[in-house]
Amino acid sequence: MIEHTPWRHVNSPGAPVHAIYRHLTDTTSIYWPANVRDISTTAIRLLVPRPVRPGRLLSLRLSSPNEAAPITRLVMVVGFQSHGATWLLVGLFTEPLTEEELQQLVPEEAMCGTH
Repeated sequence: MIEHTPWRHVNSPGAPVHAIYRHLTDTTSIYWPANVRDISTTAIRLLVPRPVRPGRLLSLRLSSPNEAAPITRLVMVVGFQSHGATWLLVGLFTEPLTEEELQQLVPEEAMCGTH
């Protein structure tokens, strides 16, 4: 499913998407920063400061610099790999983003490209 997902690459100063996440089972409510690399309506690739095992559920809050309300979704981690001092995490949204939400986060005119 991920291979066929039309990704929007957002690793660019012109299209910042701010993200924070926490483990759903974490009762401390500590949110960790994440750097959005790619996003689609059904999946997301994030650079995170520590590994998160596949099968974990995350609460992910996404916001864009256009002052729109943040979007919160549950994400099921399906893969991760070491990426230097960080980790590249791949997750599936348990409820897909709408096209309007995706456009709010990453306007087409600000995209770096698609994969």
